[in-house]
Amino acid sequence: MSLLDVGPRVEGFAGELGGIAAVGSLTAPDDLVRLVDTTIEQYGRIDAVVNGAGHARNDALLEVTGQDWHDGLDMLLLSVVRMARLVTPHVLAAGKGRSGMDLGCPAYRGLRSAPCPVARQLVRP
Repeated sequence: MSLLDVGPRVEGFAGELGGIAAVGSLTAPDDLVRLVDTTIEQYGRIDAVVNGAGHARNDALLEVTGQDWHDGLDMLLLSVVRMARLVTPHVLAAGKGRSGMDLGCPAYRGLRSAPCPVARQLVRP
């Protein structure tokens, strides 16, 4: 298991689970590259990805700035696209093809992860 979080506590948590961790942000492409590279070095493969980014700013429509919208899209959508693009070559190289890996996006409310249509499209060869 490989975890990424903005706070250093993730390293202790990953250690308790027998995994590895990186401190970084889903919105920083270099942090995602580092996480994927470290995961491949440690485990040799990636079987599943769950993006759990939290939620974007949730204010009244006229109080949310254009930059807030961009930041939300970067966190909630582009982080999924970036991660899918990074892991897909590894999935294809492992011969897992179309249905060999699940890219999940946690539901906005609740704890269950659901298949992410955007990510599923990106993983198709």
